[in-house]
Amino acid sequence: IIDLHDSQLSGSIPPVLGSLHTLTYALELFDNQLTGTLPPSLGSLSLLNHYLGLGSNLLTGSIPSSFGSLRQLVHHLSLHINQLTGTLPPSLGSLVKLDQGLSVISNLLTGTIPDSFAALDGCSYVYLASNSLSGTIPSWFGSLAAMENVRINENKLTGTLPSSLGSLTNTVSHFYIGDNFFTGTIPASLCPLVEDIADYCDMAGDLMLFDCPFPEACSEILASKCDAECGVEPVDCVGAWGVWGGC
Repeated sequence: IIDLHDSQLSGSIPPVLGSLHTLTYALELFDNQLTGTLPPSLGSLSLLNHYLGLGSNLLTGSIPSSFGSLRQLVHHLSLHINQLTGTLPPSLGSLVKLDQGLSVISNLLTGTIPDSFAALDGCSYVYLASNSLSGTIPSWFGSLAAMENVRINENKLTGTLPSSLGSLTNTVSHFYIGDNFFTGTIPASLCPLVEDIADYCDMAGDLMLFDCPFPEACSEILASKCDAECGVEPVDCVGAWGVWGGC
């Protein structure tokens, strides 16, 4: 294990770290002031089996596709709160042993959510929030059977919400998809989710416009939580779990 988190480190990550082929368990460099790009050589740490923590730094450039070779990771890959650009490498879908998850929150990532991520069905979270991801929420997202925490808010996602998201109602405890560009109606399949996790459900945002009517079950929940009616004008309906966008 190499744990140098919160050590006031600066400068770039030495590519030579990728030559530590016997390193197991974890490489933790998060909460520092590291700059520069992510060395592709880190993808050679094939025995790393718990954590790769590089979040909360000042790292730039793209996520190397070689990180998909870290197939022994069983806990998490954390790249959050950096300045990473480019797209999400489809190769990350090879990290099928992850049982906690993948976090790229608060970067500058673009492009769509790779279909290869459908294989991450053992993850309890996939944090993609606060980037500039585009495209739609893939229908397979509802098949991530172990998912407990969904955070894809604050992106540029478009289209309608797939009814398959209702399959997450048995596992999800936090559901954040607001501040995107979704349109259409809210699928009735999501009503149990809204009801069960209301304190941690955010489908809000100034950029979110849903068409009336809300599904009948959702309308009842909306009335009980927000005491608002669905009309032709935008409604700011403030409840414990956020704001439903305009109707």
